[in-house]
Amino acid sequence: MKNRLGNTLAFIPVRGGSKSIPLKNIKLINGRPLVYWVLDAAVECDEIDKVVVSTDNEEIKEVVKEYSSNKVFIIDRSERVSTDIASTESVMLEFANKYDFESVVLIQATSPLLTSQDLSKGIKKYNQTSF
Repeated sequence: MKNRLGNTLAFIPVRGGSKSIPLKNIKLINGRPLVYWVLDAAVECDEIDKVVVSTDNEEIKEVVKEYSSNKVFIIDRSERVSTDIASTESVMLEFANKYDFESVVLIQATSPLLTSQDLSKGIKKYNQTSF
């Protein structure tokens, strides 16, 4: 049985092994870790039930824990989906095989200008679309 997290989730993959800028997602941008800017947007979005941060790195986990929101949930990602050649889709599939939810919004940690209003508009538009 899969763990139920909520209906609409924000999924933020945050890998520690960046070649260009190691641990870039927790580097300070305007005095705050880069990942905090997207965490703000996701946590403040009323349509999002839980914010899932998927990481392979203990230092990133500690920084995300310091954000302290009961809406944020940290999960480990396996070594298999933490390599330079692993796709974002493979990380999301690993997550989807373990957890239950209705919809997921992928958020890249390197998007500090994202706002909760951007997320709300996108989710509302998605919910109005018939498939």
